[in-house]
Amino acid sequence: MRQQRVVRVGLLGFGTIGSSVYRLIQQEHDQILEGTGVDLQVAKVLEIDPSKAPADAPPRLFTQDFAEILEDPSIEIVVEVIGGTDAAFTYLDAALRQGKNIVTANKQLIATRGQSLFTLARDLGRHLRFEASVAGAVPVIKVMRES
Repeated sequence: MRQQRVVRVGLLGFGTIGSSVYRLIQQEHDQILEGTGVDLQVAKVLEIDPSKAPADAPPRLFTQDFAEILEDPSIEIVVEVIGGTDAAFTYLDAALRQGKNIVTANKQLIATRGQSLFTLARDLGRHLRFEASVAGAVPVIKVMRES
């Protein structure tokens, strides 16, 4: 039997893509665990609008304070789906410096600031994965396998 390991994710944003990533991780949890040996858990969701939280999600899961994700040593992967460049860059730069691996679907960020983030990730020995189809969870699983 494959050894299981818990991987906790901090999700930045809970719009269309973020909520899809959250639901996918919940719905496919057992399949991910069986296929990879990874118990993938969403540990925290950064969302400015708390009304976006689904009724079945624990309220403690949602925060408006990025520091709760950044400073939580149990969170290994940060998935950024907030869009834009300024806040996203600030969050991902800080997350990499804190030792977290990154997955983003933010094409604008990668186009304008990607080189800086990829260089930082490489220099720090972290993974930065970019995939427009992040809701497919492929980059998250790849980061888990490589970590």
